[in-house]
Amino acid sequence: MTDTDTTQTTVQLLHDLGEFHTRTLVSPLPKQPAAMGWQALAGTQAAGFARALHALHQIDPSKAQEITDWYQGPFEDEGPDPEEHTDWLERVIAGGDLTLMEKWVEDGRRLAESSKEATEEREAAQWEPLRHLLSKALTLGTGAPWDAIRDRATELATIADSVQETSR
Repeated sequence: MTDTDTTQTTVQLLHDLGEFHTRTLVSPLPKQPAAMGWQALAGTQAAGFARALHALHQIDPSKAQEITDWYQGPFEDEGPDPEEHTDWLERVIAGGDLTLMEKWVEDGRRLAESSKEATEEREAAQWEPLRHLLSKALTLGTGAPWDAIRDRATELATIADSVQETSR
């Protein structure tokens, strides 16, 4: 978050993480549940990272600076490399257990699919009143599917075009 070309200090990074965490709590919060969830998660992780970095800085400032140099924010050229970090997670956290890594990937995929389905359902429900009105206006009843509405609108447009041609 620092806009300078100089090396960021651990204290500056702690300040930036604190600011980032605070920003995630300020209203208005996102209305979309997945976005709100990711924002809350990002804020919590920023707070956790700040606490861990602060504790490390108290006992080993040079190691804290090493992590600060590695971090440099998610949008910096020298910031954390997701591939390198994934390799580190596999090696250090998962202990080389590829089954555990695959479980994490599958859990992420399952959650992403669940979020996608919830978003699609919410978006479909958003258009339900319009579908109801169009269905009724096109004399298709009150629950016609979108393809029936589209077909009826195309049919009426064709009729309107032929009426217009004959009236010339």
